[in-house]
Parts: sequence; structure tokens; C-alpha cells
Amino acid sequence: MKKLNQLTVAFRRMLTISFLIPILLTSCKKEQSPIADDASHSKNDEVYSTLLKKGISPTMIQDLGGYYLVENDLLVKKQGTDLIALKSFLDPADNSSEAVSSKTKASNPKKAQTRTPNLIFSSNSGVILYKVDADYTWNSAIQKAVTNWSQISNTTVNFFPVMDGTPTDNWIIFMNDGGILPNNVIAAAEFPSNGEVGFRVRINLDFNNNQQVSESGKIYNMVHEIGHCLGFRHTNWQQMNENQDGASLITGTPQQDGSSVMNGGTALNLWNGFSQYDILATQTIYPYSSLDKWITYPEQKLYYDISSNTVRYAHIALYNDDKVGVNWNPNLVNTGAINVYLYQNKKMVKMVGNNIPNLGTYSFDLPNNLYTAGGHNFYNLQIKIESVSNQNLSDMTSFFSVMVD
Repeated sequence: MKKLNQLTVAFRRMLTISFLIPILLTSCKKEQSPIADDASHSKNDEVYSTLLKKGISPTMIQDLGGYYLVENDLLVKKQGTDLIALKSFLDPADNSSEAVSSKTKASNPKKAQTRTPNLIFSSNSGVILYKVDADYTWNSAIQKAVTNWSQISNTTVNFFPVMDGTPTDNWIIFMNDGGILPNNVIAAAEFPSNGEVGFRVRINLDFNNNQQVSESGKIYNMVHEIGHCLGFRHTNWQQMNENQDGASLITGTPQQDGSSVMNGGTALNLWNGFSQYDILATQTIYPYSSLDKWITYPEQKLYYDISSNTVRYAHIALYNDDKVGVNWNPNLVNTGAINVYLYQNKKMVKMVGNNIPNLGTYSFDLPNNLYTAGGHNFYNLQIKIESVSNQNLSDMTSFFSVMVD
């Protein structure tokens, strides 16, 4: 949550627990929060008891009818509906010294930047889909913000725009808030769950009585919100008095980082790049494995092309009887031969190369059973190569597209 003057507003997510990240300018009147009107449940239920056991002060648990508002940005449904998700969110990801506990967070904080227990699976971090369904005036800022994250070096994080239909998993939708967010909340996002990226970023188009937000300000806010979707919590959690039970400290980050894009209370900041510790934190929680760079083509990080005002991603144009090519580093893995597989929408379509000599290049025809959009365009494709002698040695590309003319 990003806020100014440490004042907070929450809004309701329709289903179960909502980890919403409001960016606040001023406080919001209680009646502005569209919370369920179920106020009949007492505070002696299991949800309330769990919150107290996790070290959360009763003063930081606000009764909003059918929900509890916790630490100003966590909305929890009563009567145990969200109990499993709540425990997952509050429990440390592991028992290592990287986990923050309520006993040590105030007395001996060693590092500042934190993440949620739930991160994106390694199989998903390089193939995050996104869709812009917001006002066009935010479009370029969103595209640039997504690019900023994908362009961090030595990390698997990569994005691919939704080109056809509606995805079923691991995607972010950027959308207008439809009047849900209060006047002083500019945007809200969600944390990862079930190994997938946080699903939604809502944007308040009439923020602060239609205050004009610059392109740089929009980029900053979208970069911040995407950070939450990737699993980052606030860097300055101590100054904001946020409870960090369930947050894991990220190795190598300092006690304070005034330049971090993940600081809360920065709603009016302008984009000025990531801090060195933002970059380190991303590289730490989403690192490349030793085989992630085995394939060299088609493999490309998404980037924003200023000349065309569009994003660019791995794309192959084929003509007549052209074949699809894949290149890899033949010296990276000690194997005599590889198998090559073609995937679409994360499902294997076909083995397109069997016992191929480990020479670093191979070409193949597109299978006839690929799903095509518009007859010429094939989206969400991936190529996997695998050592014939050891199936544990493999690499898979991020998404790419093919156009056949």
C-alpha cells in the first residue's frame, strides 16, 4: 500500500482474502469503503484470535461489518472463510533467519526490503501475461512500467501481452476501478497466490478530484503496483508501522532505501528508475538457474520501443515454407544430443526434434494442430530442449509468437 500521512483506505475484493495496495493521499471517511453489511459477528471468532496470536495489535484490527481491516491494507472475511489464506499470508515462508518475526522486527531489523511468503513459481516468472483494459491515457505508462521490470538484468521476470482471448492463469489485468476506489486512492494491486502473479491492478481515473497525473507519475505508480503483483511488500515498512509477520527479508538489502520504488507513502513520486537494492531484491527472489540461458533464440525480454510507442517481444515472421529455428549454447551442457519440444499455452503440442546432435541449431515445421488466431498468428508458443541422456537437463523459452504470411 502506498499512502501519504500514513492514513489508509481499503476496498472490498469480491472473493475471499484481498491483499490490496491502496495509494493514499488523505484519509477516507468510513462510509466510503464498500464493505459487506454483515456486522453481527463478534470478535471472538477464530479469524480474530489468529490475528492476535500472530502479534497484531487489537488497535490495528478494524471491524468493518463482515470483514476485518488489518494493518490498514488487508481485508479478511469473518467466520473463517479466509482463514487458510490468512495463515499462509502471516506465516513465514521458511524457518530461516530471513523471516521477520514480531519479536525481532522492532528491536533488531537487519534488512528492509521484504517479500510475501507466496512468490511466483519459477515456471511462471518468465511467462507473465498482461492485458491493458484501462483508459488509453494510462496505456503507455503501463507498457513502460511492465518493460522496466522485464529489463532488470539477470532475473527471469518477463512479460508477454495478451494477444487473443482471455488467459486462465498467471496474468495481470490493468483495469479502470469502475468507481470502487475512494477519491484519494489512485491504484490498488494484489499479491501473488498459488504460484501465480497478482491478478489485478485497478486504476482510479478521477483520483483526487481529477488531479492531473503526469506520465512519469503514472509510470512510477504502475511500477510500484506491479512490484506488489510480483510479491514485494513495502521497503519502509518500519516507518509506516506495518506488521511484518509473514514477510521474508531479502538478503543484501539495507535497513533503509529512500530510493526504492517499493517505499510506501510515495503516491506523488515521479519515475526515476529502480534503486540498486530494488534490482538486487528482484535478482535474489527471481534468479536465473544455471540452465536458463541454454536457449539463445527465440528468447527475448519484452521492451518498449519509443519510436513506435509499442512493446516488442520475441516474434518470428515466416514466409512460404520457412521453418522455425531454435538456437542454443552447445557448450553449456555436456550432452551428445537433445530432444526438442514445442509448447502452446504451456501445454506440449509435439516433439519436433528427436535425438538432434548438440550443435547449437535446429529448424522445424510448425505442427498443423497449433491453435491459431486469425489464421496467420500463433501466440503463447514455447520451445523446450532437453538432453537425451539426462532429462533433468533442460531449458524452455519465454512466450513468443509466430506470424505466417
